[in-house]
Formats: sequence, C-alpha cells, structure tokens
Amino acid sequence: MLIKKILSIPKTLWLNLKLFDIKTALKLPVFCTYNSQILHPRKGSVLFPSGVVKHGSMRIGFSDGSFQKGRGIPTYVNFNEAGVINVTDTAIIPAASIVNVAGILNLGSNFESNSGLLISCEKEITIGGNTAIGWDVTIIDGDGHDIISCKNKINGAEEVIIGDHVWICSRTTILKGTIISKDSVVGYGAIVSGSFGKEVIIGGIPGKVIKENITWRR
Repeated sequence: MLIKKILSIPKTLWLNLKLFDIKTALKLPVFCTYNSQILHPRKGSVLFPSGVVKHGSMRIGFSDGSFQKGRGIPTYVNFNEAGVINVTDTAIIPAASIVNVAGILNLGSNFESNSGLLISCEKEITIGGNTAIGWDVTIIDGDGHDIISCKNKINGAEEVIIGDHVWICSRTTILKGTIISKDSVVGYGAIVSGSFGKEVIIGGIPGKVIKENITWRR
C-alpha cells in the first residue's frame, strides 16, 4: 500500500492542481491511485461545502476493506461540463468503480463503498451520511439515452435521494426517482424504484417493503 501511495503522488498532485486553487491544491485534499482515470477535471468540480479542506478528504481508487474485490482494477471518474461532487467531510470511491457526473453528486459524512460502485449522475444524486454500500452497486438518476416519441424526448433524469444510515447490500440497483429514507436496508440484488419510508427493509425485483420498523448496525 505504501508503494502504491508513493507511485500515486504525481497523478494526485496533477489532479489537485486541476480541481483547486494553488493554496488548496497543495493540501492534497483529493488522493487518487496512479492507475485511476480522471476525465475532464476542472476547478469547482469537487467542492467541500463545509469549507473544511483536509489532506486526503477524498480518495479515489483505493481498496482498503476486507471485502474489496477490485484490487488493481482502475477507477474511472468522468466530470461532464456541469458536473460537481460535493464532499461533506470524507469520501472513498473504491477500486473498479465508475462515476460519471453531469449533475450534482452529494456525498454525505463518512461516504464509502466496496468495490465495483457505479454512479451515473445526470441531474442530482444525494447519498446521506454513514451509509454502507456493498460491492457492485449501481445508482443512476437517468436512463443513459434519450427515448423519442413524435420527435419529442419523453424521458428525463429524476433526482435520487438516499437518507442517512442506509445499508445498501451488494448488487443492488437504485433507479432514477428513488427516495430511500433513513435507517433503511436494501436487500441483496434488489432493483429499486419509487419512494420508501424510514426504517424499512426493501427487497426483490421490483423492490418492495418486506419489513417495517427496523434499524441496523455495523
């Protein structure tokens, strides 16, 4: 891990100079692995709304957990023209992940995920604080392509909101327009669309509430 961090210093420095003014960049708030692919970074595409900027507040491409399957596989982060990631305090985007940001991606406190995370943000995605995200999870607020009827586009992006302290199990897909309230659990392999109240277990295809009045702990 130490050798990997040393090899990653040149790309990390380059990335921070792209994202921030020189004073902020030298604090190295964003650390990325040498094999991470960061496309179209620019000043203002990563923000710290709290104003607190610390070394390594955001890490891209690292696999620190015991369930990280993607060691050595590059992470891709693509910033489209209007794309912004808001980092509350700390955020880890793990190895073997793809994050495409054309809208606003809000990452709550202590954001982290296992490997294979896929986020496609066309409009706005908010992930609350202290969430737990398993491997191979997909979160998307759009369809990826336009659907045309009578020469008019009939599909658009819809905001996704995931509340605080939500456990999203592995191989789950969260679709556009979904709202998952705090203290809830999304079961393994579920495909979720719609609005759900707090303290529920959501499971199945399509995702439905299978138990209420629950909470969970790490």
